[in-house]
Amino acid sequence: MTLALLALGATAQAQVAPWQDPAQAISFETAPETGLTVASKDLSETRIYPRGTLAVIDLRCRLTLENRGAKPVRGVTLAVESQQSAAGGRASVAAPSLHAARGETFSVNLNLRLVRPLPGVAGPLVAVSVDGVLHDDMTFAGPNRLESQRKLTLLEAEARAAIASACAWLSTRVATICNKPLSPSSSASPSNPSCKRVWPAADARWHVQRTRTPRRSSSRCSTWPAPRSNSSQARRW
Repeated sequence: MTLALLALGATAQAQVAPWQDPAQAISFETAPETGLTVASKDLSETRIYPRGTLAVIDLRCRLTLENRGAKPVRGVTLAVESQQSAAGGRASVAAPSLHAARGETFSVNLNLRLVRPLPGVAGPLVAVSVDGVLHDDMTFAGPNRLESQRKLTLLEAEARAAIASACAWLSTRVATICNKPLSPSSSASPSNPSCKRVWPAADARWHVQRTRTPRRSSSRCSTWPAPRSNSSQARRW
């Protein structure tokens, strides 16, 4: 019985159609003008299975791209297509706020579900291509079929504005702290007269204590409270 089940499983695995193999069913393309090349791709978690008359593609891929161009890359948009006419067959993935100089690599995670009719001819089910690249000087390169230039430019402008606002606030705070004048009455501290730190309340209490009337001798203070006695000296004390 065990041998029969193993043989059945091996037969079913051997009957898997070629279009269900992610390595053959998914293709990756990069336009020459973008200056990007595919360094590596991980399709180990991608699943392709039939459902009725449709093929469902659960695309789970980590795509690593390398910048071969002369300008640093600040953003990229990937176009993912399984069919162009029906719903559920097109998608896009944007990766803004990058900084990949020439020769450096960066990764883009694809986590999509696509559908298309069951394939009748051999060929890839899904095509992943670079729709556009935004460079460090805000120039754009690529087919721009999905209006990637406008989206990437807007995201990069918002990111730069947020960074500039944060830097301005931080510089204002630092200037305020560094240029804060010292209090006239706090030029010296009780423990160190040459110290220039601010002693707002403690310094005032210290000056008040210095101007008080000196206490009585320690010999009399040590006898408090006074012992009960009927002598006039004890009553005066």
